[in-house]
Amino acid sequence: MFFDVNLRAPWWDADAVHQWMSAADWLKLNDEELALLLPEEHAIDSKLRLLQQRYDLQGVVVTRGEHGAMALTQTGEFAEVQPAASIEVVDTVGAGDAFAAVVLLGIDRGWPLRLTLARAQDFASAIVGRRGATVRDPEFYRQFRAAWG
Repeated sequence: MFFDVNLRAPWWDADAVHQWMSAADWLKLNDEELALLLPEEHAIDSKLRLLQQRYDLQGVVVTRGEHGAMALTQTGEFAEVQPAASIEVVDTVGAGDAFAAVVLLGIDRGWPLRLTLARAQDFASAIVGRRGATVRDPEFYRQFRAAWG
């Protein structure tokens, strides 16, 4: 199971979220959600290890907005990516879902972790350059499908 946390105040309960995380194989959350769930003063990579061990996750992914994303797998593989410096941000709505969708695709297709994160970052970066969570133009998606096989 892939669990994309998506905490929205006041509509979440920490105990319930931790229970759902214990049922997950993969966890995706953003850095703000990570800070709410693990408020201890640790570096993000230490929090990733803590989550991975505590919940016996196959992998945990943290998105960090303009700072990119990082991930850790059960085997100890760590990867980190940053967005290109030249990204024009129009609207961030849908960026997290776009990122998660490509991570799921990468898991399904067996892509290496670093490649999965890079492709997810590129796709999310393209989404933030458009207004709205989705793009109606099929050509927008065709370029990614062609590049990814």
